[in-house]
Amino acid sequence: MDIHDSLSAEHTQLRALVDQLRAQRAKPSGALEKILSDLKTLVRDHFAREEIYYRTVDQDKRFADRGFIHQLRNDHAALIFGMESLSIRLRNKGPIPEWWERFEALMAVLLPHMDHEEKSLFPEAERLLSAEEWDAIRQAMARLTTES
Repeated sequence: MDIHDSLSAEHTQLRALVDQLRAQRAKPSGALEKILSDLKTLVRDHFAREEIYYRTVDQDKRFADRGFIHQLRNDHAALIFGMESLSIRLRNKGPIPEWWERFEALMAVLLPHMDHEEKSLFPEAERLLSAEEWDAIRQAMARLTTES
């Protein structure tokens, strides 16, 4: 499977988990904490894979839009921290309205982040990367998978 296909497939899984969480607001089933945990785990693992990809795409600062690359990386940091904060708040206070507001604020970062990658980053990476670089990314991602 192509790297972009793999990352896009994970985006699809992430979007499905977001939809499942949103469904919990309308019709709670008691699965909120488990779904949030699944989302948090997939986000963490997905971002670790993307960081390998980002390092290669942005090697020698060759990606022209510096702000875009920085924003993607900043999104990762904010989302990891924010997801942990959501988990703690959920355990401590439950899914109160403020929790849902914070959840939606994070999703307002996550969902466009994935769209930007698919529409802007992936096509540019196709143009920039050599076959050897794609192979190196695949190998590094495979090592990451076997280490976790």
